[in-house]
Amino acid sequence: MRTCANRGWLRLGIAWLDGKAIAAQFWIVAHGKASIYKLAYDEAFKAYGSGTLLTAMLMAHVIEKDHVAEIDYLIGDDPYKKTWMSLRRERWGLVAYNPKSILGIVGMSKEVFGRTLKPISTHVRAFVKKRRYRA
Repeated sequence: MRTCANRGWLRLGIAWLDGKAIAAQFWIVAHGKASIYKLAYDEAFKAYGSGTLLTAMLMAHVIEKDHVAEIDYLIGDDPYKKTWMSLRRERWGLVAYNPKSILGIVGMSKEVFGRTLKPISTHVRAFVKKRRYRA
């Protein structure tokens, strides 16, 4: 972020309410493209739509002032992104390991177990969150 700021590429948006930051966004604008790097908001103020407002203001800024030709949410299929974007691109990657080496076996094991355990951990987190909410 410091490098981007030093080069004039960083766009930092912060939404404030009564002196408290309730939403923040980091965008990187370079070479005619705005990349939305990180979005965050305080759940306690979700009803205010501060993240939505901040996105709208930054979109207007990068289009009107920076004259970008493209805005990219980078990775992820979060539902809110469909609201803002007219096109969706898929990125595919290839991961390869040499099963004849120790490092290859370790990497392959991490990949297989990580992909297997991720859906399980997502369900466990959702279950814990529901239980905590009810309590």
